[in-house]
Amino acid sequence: MQNRARVRKYCQPKKKATSVDEIVSNAGPKLGFKNRMAKKRGVDKVCNVLPGTPVNKTEIIQTLVESPRTRKVMQDRGLIKTLEEQKETTALKALATDIAEGLQHVKISGSKENRAAYEATKSLAFGQNVKKSSAKQYLSKLVNVNEKSISKEIERREKVLKGKIPNWLYTKRKIRRDVVSEVDARTVYDYWTNVASRLFSTKNVNSTS
Repeated sequence: MQNRARVRKYCQPKKKATSVDEIVSNAGPKLGFKNRMAKKRGVDKVCNVLPGTPVNKTEIIQTLVESPRTRKVMQDRGLIKTLEEQKETTALKALATDIAEGLQHVKISGSKENRAAYEATKSLAFGQNVKKSSAKQYLSKLVNVNEKSISKEIERREKVLKGKIPNWLYTKRKIRRDVVSEVDARTVYDYWTNVASRLFSTKNVNSTS
């Protein structure tokens, strides 16, 4: 009795796992080959039949892919894009091109209004989704904007949304490294006005001249 209980206890999880595996295999997409070796043998057979010229080989593969069932399986596996995804990619590329042209046009003009519009457009276009997807490098090529500038505008967008910056058009020019502070400038002014300079009357000036 104890031996039967141990066997029953050992076999029960195994049967449960087998039933779950059967459910998953029946519900999910079925694979064409059982293992990698079977897949390799199939690939070798096809490669031996296909023509050696790359152009002819591509035409044959393209004809096979255009089959509705084959195309459906490849779309499900993410190997090729659907018609909607292709249209979406085309629209996004056109949008990126328009943004790049607009930014380049505004960047050429050095007026204060255009500079504010340039910063606001970049802050509106680049956000956390660009940062999470790690697409700054590719996006910088599409919109012709430096990758470092994109990172800066992402931070600026966060500050605007949190209220740390008054509005999108707010701009603050960079301060030069060798600029004199207001305190030092006031000290120099007071020295040359009150200490180093001597006050003398107009009479002394006329006599001296």
